[in-house]
Amino acid sequence: MKIAPITNLYSILHSQVLPLAGNLLDSQLANLIRLMEGLFKGESVHLSRIANQLASYAQNLSIVRQLDRFLENGLVDGRTVYEPVARELLQKAAAVGRIVLILDSTKVGFSSQLMMVSLPGTRLAVDLDVVGLSEGAQFDGHASRIAEGVADLAAGRGGGGVGG
Repeated sequence: MKIAPITNLYSILHSQVLPLAGNLLDSQLANLIRLMEGLFKGESVHLSRIANQLASYAQNLSIVRQLDRFLENGLVDGRTVYEPVARELLQKAAAVGRIVLILDSTKVGFSSQLMMVSLPGTRLAVDLDVVGLSEGAQFDGHASRIAEGVADLAAGRGGGGVGG
């Protein structure tokens, strides 16, 4: 079986993510890094576009299925895996100066909504957290808690997610 070459971006992401990876298995770490590489190169969240950007001898549909299985894996806690990455991004943004956040609220179903918090990037926004809000929850209260969480993470404090 031929193995696809490791790209320069994969190597860079691996060196940055490895110390933050926690208890991920090697295959889970590889899938996370490939997902991040495809997101960066493809500038899209669609798995088919991500898969198009990855160096591989496998068919595109096979890569899509592999990434989908990784994302659906209940044993991989995305929040735990991604929190150190979000913390690092916020600390680097804070070192530059002012932190700008994008708050996006989307209605889901009849009585719930999701609120997404992102850092603006040069080509696309980098998601920091997603918070589920149930019926009657106040957007302003969650927004202020998120701002406090961002300040804590940027200062190197805090243990919970950005959304609290």
